[in-house]
Amino acid sequence: MTTAPTHLTPPKTIVFSFAMLLISTAMSLVTLAGAATSDALADKPAERAFLIAVGALFAALYLYLAFRVKAGRNWARVVITLMTVFEAVSVFTLPDSGLNQYGLLGISAAAVLGAYAPDSNAYVASVRRAS
Repeated sequence: MTTAPTHLTPPKTIVFSFAMLLISTAMSLVTLAGAATSDALADKPAERAFLIAVGALFAALYLYLAFRVKAGRNWARVVITLMTVFEAVSVFTLPDSGLNQYGLLGISAAAVLGAYAPDSNAYVASVRRAS
């Protein structure tokens, strides 16, 4: 009788998706730092604090989801997909979306595509069967 391995190794597509999610989070934090230190918020400490708090919360959520995607959790893939759709809607409907926002959207879209690649689907299914 053979036993199944207790630890599954994520495929390259999941690792790619994970890396893209980490890069997206880092770029978002850099953008947040730039916005928080801008002259527009120099005399508005409450708005600056709110921006930093909400940005940090979303960064923490995105990091948590990135690790859950790497662990093969299907619900995390769905949440990342929904967040990317909302991001796309905001980028294409808000008038002041800069090149940075389009870059973040591209990185997030690449993460979603990697998370749903055939190897990724097989990995998520095997994690689901193992648990």
